[in-house]
Amino acid sequence: MLKPNATFNSANDYAVRLEAAHTMDDLTFKVSASDATFGNRGGKGVSTKDVVMSVEKADNWAVTYDVANNAPAVTFETGFTVKGTAVSMEYNHDVASGDCSLKGEMDVNDKFRVTAVHSTSQGMFSWGQNSWDVSARYEHDDNTAVTPSFNLGTQAMHLSVEHKLDSSNMVRVDVNSKSKDGELMWIQDNDTKRASGTGKMSSNGMMVKMTGNLTADGMKRMPRLMVGRMVSVDM
Repeated sequence: MLKPNATFNSANDYAVRLEAAHTMDDLTFKVSASDATFGNRGGKGVSTKDVVMSVEKADNWAVTYDVANNAPAVTFETGFTVKGTAVSMEYNHDVASGDCSLKGEMDVNDKFRVTAVHSTSQGMFSWGQNSWDVSARYEHDDNTAVTPSFNLGTQAMHLSVEHKLDSSNMVRVDVNSKSKDGELMWIQDNDTKRASGTGKMSSNGMMVKMTGNLTADGMKRMPRLMVGRMVSVDM
């Protein structure tokens, strides 16, 4: 499967990525590259920049390799049940930088999901509280979800509210209590469509994002507006 993906924000702010994937039994092999690989965005001719190779077994493990940065990384996934409640765990480790994270997720009921992430560059046994980020997602119904989160290191509360207007349009509001930054985003995601008789899949969408600072001084300044276009095709 060959899958090109393009995102356009402006004439000077765009990204094009190409991914080739092949599945053999329960393993998936992938190779991806971007426009930077072929000389765009400051590159000089074809290079290994942004070339990433990976092999993964769904819901089990994955190994990725960033060729240009000589940066292998591994991911392990597992799950278990505690008193009838399913808990999923994911461990990520970047071998080159030493950065690693351990994420645990648990559905309290059909509306609440709790997530805790421990991230560190000092090894997974440095369990300082500053390395933790916890969040709880509450899905009021099929259209509205509220996700408060708290970072113990920065002592910052973050609140995200999502609301689906219809099957293709969604608005999202994000607010950070420490920086006082706010973001309003509208996302249009035209659901994946299959061309009749071709077996090919394609999707496209648009994103409009407005960001600003919610302090008294920040409100005096014009917010930053960004418009993006996303196109994806399976070939």
